Amino acid sequence: MFQTLNCKELKEELLNNLRSCLEYLFPNGTFHSHEFWVGNIQGNRGKSLRVELTGDRKGLWKDFATNEKGDIIYLWAAVKGKNARTEFIEVMASIGEWLGKKHTSVEYLEKYLTYSWNYYDANNQVIVIVSRFDPPGRKKEYRPFNVKTLSYEAPVIRRCLEKK
Repeated sequence: MFQTLNCKELKEELLNNLRSCLEYLFPNGTFHSHEFWVGNIQGNRGKSLRVELTGDRKGLWKDFATNEKGDIIYLWAAVKGKNARTEFIEVMASIGEWLGKKHTSVEYLEKYLTYSWNYYDANNQVIVIVSRFDPPGRKKEYRPFNVKTLSYEAPVIRRCLEKK
């Protein structure tokens, strides 16, 4: 049976290992109280890019020089030269590999993924990626990946109803 990546668990484990993760991504960075400082996505020395280490904002980052920001998944993707929205499977596979996990579901997805479509909102932001899988001996499968919740589920559609 098809198994999906457990993205929430991977993100949680990455946050539980945040200090090690940041040392791996940015050897030139430094820890300061509740923040990690580094110069930029390329890992240069400095303090323009800051990552929160504790509390509700743990793993959130912002580069004050470029105004780029996001969560730890987006930071990982940026450092690895990937787009967290359009190359999400590859990003999560990379994180899983760093965490020492070999996800057969990632191998499955990469092996039998034949096409994917991005769907955008009114602001031209990807909201869902629908992927087609063609496993041998089985019917083709279409799976929506909700970019906002980082899970294989369709996004909630809000509809405005006109008053009569």
